[in-house]
Formats: sequence, structure tokens, C-alpha cells
Amino acid sequence: MGFMIGQRFECQDCQEQMVIPLEFETNEDYQEYLRGVAPNHPNVESEDDEDDDDDDEESEND
Repeated sequence: MGFMIGQRFECQDCQEQMVIPLEFETNEDYQEYLRGVAPNHPNVESEDDEDDDDDDEESEND
């Protein structure tokens, strides 16, 4: 599983646009990165949502 995000850079000499991708091994790594650099980003899952998922799994197993 990989998540890629990045920024675009434009060379001021030749106007070529370059993309710098960042890749993450897990969704948790991606979420940790987003919380650090863009805590209000729409893709950031709240920690409460992650805890709720655990509760749902426990209730399904009862």
C-alpha cells in the first residue's frame, strides 16, 4: 500500500515543472504526516474516528 502526495516545483530558468512525490508504507504513517504538516487537511482522520472503529469491531464480535 502506498500513498503519494507532493508539491510541484517550477524551474525559474527553463519553466519545467517537477513533482516531488512522498510515499508512505501505511495509512497510519500518512495520517501522522498529515497531522504534522496540515492538521486541517480534509483527508486527516480524527483520532476519535480511529477509536470508534475499534469499538465497532468489538461489538461485532460479541
